[in-house]
Amino acid sequence: MNRYRFLGFIAYYLTSLLHKTLSVTVECHPDFDTQKQYLGAFWHGKQLMPVLKMSHYLKKGAVLVSSSRDGDILATWLSQLGYTVIRGSSRHNNIRALAQMIRALKEGYSLGFGVDGPIGPIYKVKPGMTHMAQKCGVEIIPMGSAFSRKWIVTKA
Repeated sequence: MNRYRFLGFIAYYLTSLLHKTLSVTVECHPDFDTQKQYLGAFWHGKQLMPVLKMSHYLKKGAVLVSSSRDGDILATWLSQLGYTVIRGSSRHNNIRALAQMIRALKEGYSLGFGVDGPIGPIYKVKPGMTHMAQKCGVEIIPMGSAFSRKWIVTKA
């Protein structure tokens, strides 16, 4: 096992322990239906809690993850949470990743991915998710979290 996958397993166990210590309030729109498909939109670097919580609500979830070595950490963590992982990015394997995402939607999966792209600009929505929502007829739900107290972990 490579060290990035090993770090993904460590991240899974640490976030599982952390999650048990949190007092969490989930606020959803009254029309939110866990039986429907959605495109979950979150900012890069802000996906921890939305992804953790949605793994409890969705029957079938898939997440787009970078095909980089750092992405191996996230991919392993997401797999442990029960998500199907689609590897690709806007620069590498983008056509293949798009085809896999469309196939996942056709198979009934909800999808989640960072809408601002890993190379930025930060907090600026790229057109990919809105284009996919229009083409596939799937609703977008914005996902986020807030904490009264927090630690910030810088990129390793």
